Amino acid sequence: MTADSPGRFGYFASLPLPDVDGALDELARAFDVLGVDGLVLQSSNSDGSYLGDPRFDPVLAELDRRHALVFVHPAVPVSSAGLALDIPAFGLEFTFDTTRAAFNLAYTGSLERFPNITWVLAHAGGTVPFLVGRFSLLWAVDDELVERAPQGAVAYMAGLFYDTALSANPHALSSLAELVGWDHVVFGSDFPFAPELAAQLSVMSLGSDQRFDPGALEGIWGANALRLLDRER
Repeated sequence: MTADSPGRFGYFASLPLPDVDGALDELARAFDVLGVDGLVLQSSNSDGSYLGDPRFDPVLAELDRRHALVFVHPAVPVSSAGLALDIPAFGLEFTFDTTRAAFNLAYTGSLERFPNITWVLAHAGGTVPFLVGRFSLLWAVDDELVERAPQGAVAYMAGLFYDTALSANPHALSSLAELVGWDHVVFGSDFPFAPELAAQLSVMSLGSDQRFDPGALEGIWGANALRLLDRER
């Protein structure tokens, strides 16, 4: 589809983490053979590990070398299996899993050591914008954390990009707006996993939000994403 309509479609590849060797092989094939625009990584893996785990440093080092664009989508965390909750994962657990991955990337120093990776978090970052202030308190009490991640929680999270999938509502966007500028926000739909109606409601909500001037909306609709993909309309 991308080959048939290169000006309209792009695509990301997935990596088979926690298999580091397999992930490195697939990473090379994805970029050098398939010519992908970026990669998708899950926030957590089948063995319970998260992005930022030191075992994955070889993968992050190669992504950093390639100045890669990486989209992070949540998974259902292994820990959720033991919870006595009937709430579907997309309504609760997904948002927390994204937050765990993003905070772990900062906490382990991965965002400091691999600064050339461009990260995009799904669903407005889960609960990242709301909890980043609380998370930042760790830097006030942990000297080793300050040493390995000297910029602090807010700076690292403000340097990431966020999509609007299932999050184009005043509650999520108000918190996100306090953390990043609209140039760090890209449109997301979650289609086809979310119904078409959800995407329609997102478009309507963004279009009617009085906080957006035409330039900000143009960026969210597509200009910001095109900039990340290094493409023009």
